[in-house]
Amino acid sequence: MRNHLKQLAIAAGIALYMATSSAAAAVTVKLGVGGNNKTSAYTNTYGAAIKKRAAEVGINIELVYGNSGKNLDGLYNGEIDVGLAQGDVHVAKSMADDEFGEVVASLGVVGSEALLCAYNTTGRLKEWGEVEDTEAPDKAYKISADTASSGTRFSVNTIRNNIPAITASTEIYMPEEKGREYGVARELSRLRSGKRDLVCMVLTPDPLATEGFIALVNQDKQLSWLTIDSSAVEGIKDKKGNQAYTSADATIGGNRLMVWIGKGDLVRVPHTPVSVYVNLESKVMTDEVMSKLTKIVQDPDLLPADTPAALAARAYRSAMKTAESIVAR
Repeated sequence: MRNHLKQLAIAAGIALYMATSSAAAAVTVKLGVGGNNKTSAYTNTYGAAIKKRAAEVGINIELVYGNSGKNLDGLYNGEIDVGLAQGDVHVAKSMADDEFGEVVASLGVVGSEALLCAYNTTGRLKEWGEVEDTEAPDKAYKISADTASSGTRFSVNTIRNNIPAITASTEIYMPEEKGREYGVARELSRLRSGKRDLVCMVLTPDPLATEGFIALVNQDKQLSWLTIDSSAVEGIKDKKGNQAYTSADATIGGNRLMVWIGKGDLVRVPHTPVSVYVNLESKVMTDEVMSKLTKIVQDPDLLPADTPAALAARAYRSAMKTAESIVAR
């Protein structure tokens, strides 16, 4: 009887140890993604892929909905542990606050986004060089840059704030807060009538997120895409040398830093990386957890190979390697 009780006690102890060990090993990491909707690539493409892969190595991912700015602020304030964000937003925040760049760092690039600007072919602004001209126009160019909290607004403001000529030559406008589709259509209507000079949006390679804006411009013979091939824009970097933008071709139905465009041949525009950032001071992010998540983020097979986001990610990495090779020569 005593042996039986002893065996039961040992078995109970082992079960308790295993349960305790399992609970200790089950780490929950808060990941900042995009909106809670079907068009968010941050949530449905990148976030979903990271969550699935993390579960396979014993890490539970809790999705926290936000955007690039909110995610980076949340990281800095310790509200989340890792977060997806545009590279240019991180660069801008690092330039404004040295401490921010020491606390929030990149685990790796998972994709890229393109800054696309539509212009009126019969309007007064047809070349990007006109907004960089050191002699400001008599009347400032009016640029529509999505809503105040959008990635587009961050991107356009980052460029304006770092290139004085653009600061002097442009004014920023935003669509009414009546839903993105309504706002974009209204702003493109204003572009046609001359009330706007550019309508810009930062777009992911996800067709669901881009098809509205792209389709509206492509259907209009009066509108086209502005080439933005600027050494000044490419020169925006933080103190650590992190580059906010890389200029590359957005192809028509192709896959080089891809966005969905169906009009014309090529349009060269700035691309910013989509990276997973981490709070280096997070207590949850132990060396083991950090190592596992870094491996996941930097895995070239993180996303399904035939998806637009995966093609864009591979193309961005290839473009950066080419640029590094040229610099090294």
